[in-house]
Amino acid sequence: MTTKCNLRCRSCSNLIPEIQHKAEDVPFASFKRDFDLLMANFSHIYNVQIHGGEPLLHPEIDQILAYVLTYKRKISLITIVTNGTVIPSQKLLDVISNRGVLIRASYYKLNEGLREKLKTICENNHISIRQFEARKWHVFKNPEKENCTVSELKMRFKQCPANMCPSCKNGKMYLCSRLANIVTLKDGIEDDGIELSFSSKKGAVRFLQKDYSINCQYCHIVKGVFCEAAEQQI
Repeated sequence: MTTKCNLRCRSCSNLIPEIQHKAEDVPFASFKRDFDLLMANFSHIYNVQIHGGEPLLHPEIDQILAYVLTYKRKISLITIVTNGTVIPSQKLLDVISNRGVLIRASYYKLNEGLREKLKTICENNHISIRQFEARKWHVFKNPEKENCTVSELKMRFKQCPANMCPSCKNGKMYLCSRLANIVTLKDGIEDDGIELSFSSKKGAVRFLQKDYSINCQYCHIVKGVFCEAAEQQI
């Protein structure tokens, strides 16, 4: 929903610090158009995750969730993924209260003072909250192109922790949110997302069954190397 964020985390899986010079919110009108197209291609979606950036910074987040909830019969779970450093507005709380929406909040050293406050606010407003356990993050190399064979790209995608996280952005679907953002990183990167206006459910399913993206050549995890979650860049 946004590539704006109040943190600058090292090894951010969504490349948010690297694209801050192009950070933007998706306007509600654009979201509504794209979400209608997405939902038209599936009879049911297990989990719709609203994420960013930091989605609770989006000025129209209450309208966005209100619209997602109009499709609730076709969605098993609606989740807002937050870094846990922003308190939801009362407008948003009123929209999602008692509606089965889950807030998933990260567990970082830097949000320690807000964790109990956020939990209490959610409980008082009858909203489910799940806080991630403390954990380390994979370290990514800088997103520079590495010439790879197709078999190498397939192996890279197979071993990636984000390979089950398809993402939608600006009218397109991508195999993960990092791939959605990497196309805005620099000029000349091929955009291999699929238009949400694709006309058949079979086409959508075929896309989600892809076993690599050409842009996996820009994304490489340093094997066996981890960093502290939300370690801030200077």
